Amino acid sequence: MSGSSGLLKDLEGKDIAKGTKVAAEGIQAGDEFSFGGKDIEVVSALDVESYRTGRCFMNSIVSLASTSSPPSLGTSFLPPSKFKTHSAAANSVAARSTPPQPRHNPEAPHAILLPRPPNTHPRVVKGCGTKRPPGDAGLVDVVVDPILGRHLRPHQKEGVRFLYESVMQMKSVNGQGAILADEMGLGKTLQTIALLWTLLKQSPYHGEESTVVKKALVVCPASLIMNWQQEFKKWLGTERLRVFAVDSKSSMTDFTLGRVYPVMIIGYEKLRIVQDELKNANFDIIICDEGEFFTMIDFVNPGLFESYNSFKRVFEDPIIKQSTELTNYGNY
Repeated sequence: MSGSSGLLKDLEGKDIAKGTKVAAEGIQAGDEFSFGGKDIEVVSALDVESYRTGRCFMNSIVSLASTSSPPSLGTSFLPPSKFKTHSAAANSVAARSTPPQPRHNPEAPHAILLPRPPNTHPRVVKGCGTKRPPGDAGLVDVVVDPILGRHLRPHQKEGVRFLYESVMQMKSVNGQGAILADEMGLGKTLQTIALLWTLLKQSPYHGEESTVVKKALVVCPASLIMNWQQEFKKWLGTERLRVFAVDSKSSMTDFTLGRVYPVMIIGYEKLRIVQDELKNANFDIIICDEGEFFTMIDFVNPGLFESYNSFKRVFEDPIIKQSTELTNYGNY
């Protein structure tokens, strides 16, 4: 994007998008970043006056106008040498010669480096044909976006790592998910959003997939839908991520047939009503908020307990009995 650096220098590091600040003096040619949902590459720095007057965009136009014949269809007004080559051949050569680079710098302030899949993980051992070689060479580091990492307290960082390892099946247990059971007020929602944002933007399996998750479903009591929507907006803004909060007027096709919303927030009762409409939504991850404990366990690891009655007999009744005895003892 020719002219990006000049524009940022002109703004002197002020807000260029809601919730986004860029230190213009730190930007160099070749740097890449996301802005307004687009991936931007800085080509070169421009003089402020040249940018304001538009002269920087006129040089190549004038040179074309001075030629004896008009430019053919598809001729670019900007020098082609200013842009990187992105042909398939060039990409394949670059992939072989340079190791994959993480989306965020693991050494940057507030960056949280998540664990790589172990060498014994089936996907690591097998690889993915020509897309990704087997072994550690085909992996890339996954780093929590510093825009969220800067707000995470130590126990929340540990929680995000735990969730990530669990949903990516990096732990030695035979399960496909996790239960985050922090007490109220300890930031379970922020930890969940940090996990989800990471999975929506990154994957450790370089070349095989660019992201782990493309569609996500958040299910919660109807009274908490607005809270979830506000939390997404608080931490990520509306420029980075748009969420589809279902209400009585919502049409499911706005989500299922479009690509605007990667995340749906819906109440439990509403989900029962529209479940047939969502059969082909192809959700990659489901987050359930405020469930009963046995139901959550059976959802994450079906069949772990034979039935609710056995769970109640072995775990729930003894816990309630012990809790009651402690309470009565404290009243003496």
